[in-house]
Amino acid sequence: MKKALHLIMAIAATFAFVESKAQLTNGVIAPDWTLTDINGNVHHLYSDLDSGKTVFIDISATWCGPCWNYHNTGALDQLWSAHGPIGQPGVSPSSSNDVKVYFIEGDGTTNSNDLNGTGSNTQGNWTAGVSHPIIDPPANLINPFNSNYSIAYFPTIYMICPDRTITEVGQATATALYSAKGSCAIATTVADAEVTFPIGLYQFTNTCDSISAKFRLTNVGTDTLTSATLTYKLDNVAQRVVNWTGNIVTYHNVLLPGVNLGSSTPGAHMVTVVVSNPNGITDPTTTNNSASSACIIYATTPVAPIVQDFETAGIPSTWTIVNEGAAPTWVNANVGFSSAKSAKLTWYGSQIGDLDYLYLEPQDFTTAPAVTLTFEVAYAQRTNENDKLSVEVSTNCGHSWSPKYTKSGSTLSTTTAHAGTYTPTTAAEWRLETVNLNAVAGQPEVWVRFKGTSSGGNNVYVDDINIVGVSGVNEINNVSGLNVYPNPMTTSTNVNFNLNEANVVIITVINSLGQVVSTENLGNMTAGEQNYTLNTESLSNGLYFISINAGTGSVTEKISVNK
Repeated sequence: MKKALHLIMAIAATFAFVESKAQLTNGVIAPDWTLTDINGNVHHLYSDLDSGKTVFIDISATWCGPCWNYHNTGALDQLWSAHGPIGQPGVSPSSSNDVKVYFIEGDGTTNSNDLNGTGSNTQGNWTAGVSHPIIDPPANLINPFNSNYSIAYFPTIYMICPDRTITEVGQATATALYSAKGSCAIATTVADAEVTFPIGLYQFTNTCDSISAKFRLTNVGTDTLTSATLTYKLDNVAQRVVNWTGNIVTYHNVLLPGVNLGSSTPGAHMVTVVVSNPNGITDPTTTNNSASSACIIYATTPVAPIVQDFETAGIPSTWTIVNEGAAPTWVNANVGFSSAKSAKLTWYGSQIGDLDYLYLEPQDFTTAPAVTLTFEVAYAQRTNENDKLSVEVSTNCGHSWSPKYTKSGSTLSTTTAHAGTYTPTTAAEWRLETVNLNAVAGQPEVWVRFKGTSSGGNNVYVDDINIVGVSGVNEINNVSGLNVYPNPMTTSTNVNFNLNEANVVIITVINSLGQVVSTENLGNMTAGEQNYTLNTESLSNGLYFISINAGTGSVTEKISVNK
């Protein structure tokens, strides 16, 4: 589920990457800053906003080609001339006087020579013909700025409305940028209340019982806001009405306390708050009176160990998909690892920084001394993107998550780059991943999710997800280097492994439910490489785990029987 906070033009842009992380989510509150421009003038963001100005900032780097190309369009200087503060250099006397524009050099390793086009790390003279303020902060200031603003690539063009909400508007023309400003809430009447998200979309996405809704209340009226009516809804059904009182001056805001909306059925839900009656009168602006956010309510009854090949009905209806960006997201795919189905995260055509989650059902590992997750993955980059796939676990009903598996870019890739949309065509394009989840062994309620972070690359496919609690998984010590072939197998397979020291060796075969289906004691074996032929004639088709135990340790591998 996604909600656009501002209706702006879709603008195509070419990005130069700094690192693989998301930009600030549209609609969050922009962090405050005070910076000095190259002429010695001090600028304070929140002072600009309090004066009713909409602020545009261009975070670029002197060496960045796409930044230089956009800079030379003159769009931001045109915006400054037509709408900047009257009386400032380069601003037209007939300016609308409602905009501030800043160029901020975002790389702390560049210097003033680079900015002026005489250094060795520059595209040209960035100051020539520019009237709007240019800020070139030292590394000790720009590095925390980039962190606060989640700068993932240059150039990043943000618009910050007087109510502090931020939108990434991209490399647009001056006309398009000013048009985007039309979505900002401007104080023109004595009373006007607005509700926004606390730190962006999906502030409260996880709960096992009651939903506690938190939003931000902003005053976009000219008088101080002292009262308002707040109506809280769950899936568009009103649950509670709160009569709020307080003191908020123009363009300032407060974080509303959490309001308990009661429990509901497991799955994805939408929470909405609607504000009305600011200072006891009818709110003149209805377009900013409501905000919504998705929420996941988890089932608290753990299911049997997960064994999912997606062949029967695709992604189970008991799993939850959360889409924290623009479409697309996780979908069913008509291709799999040696099969016809899998789950696909459609990164091809997705926006950079989009987050997409696939939440599995809760698991009970109370009696499991060790836990492992295995799955097949297929992924191709388009060129050199850093799309990232993670597996995270939670033991507190999703209030916090711990990553247990993360791969991105070339490390995640299972085949060569594909310029077009990627679909695996052979089993060789898949890779088996084994994730150690021993940290949650013994826990009664464990939630697992797959998290995708888009870098604007290509599709990733996940198949044969299996979570099993077995003894000794990944405790590699005396035994190592397990190799099982062929795999898949029919009536037998070769088991090759290495013993560091002589010991009694036991081979255990465990089914996907964690049940031991066969055990073979090979007796005392000498140190070194070992080979054994395992008879699988009695095993039904399906997935199993073979565990080799040699006293002080064991190693486990997933196997498949396909007769």
